[in-house]
Amino acid sequence: MHLLQASDKRHALEETKNYTTQSLASVAYQINMLATNFLHLLDLQTVQISDMESNINHLSQVCLLFVDV
Repeated sequence: MHLLQASDKRHALEETKNYTTQSLASVAYQINMLATNFLHLLDLQTVQISDMESNINHLSQVCLLFVDV
């Protein structure tokens, strides 16, 4: 129902406000979910980088052993 065509304009305005509020809440929820998933992805990448760093340090130590021999 169009706001200007409504017989009870106050009710139509309140209904429009409610739809707007629901839409904004939905967008906020989607942004929150995106941010949460992105942070989880960053956490996983941090773990992977830490593992790679450990592997590189280990390889470096092994290489040093062979160089010293």
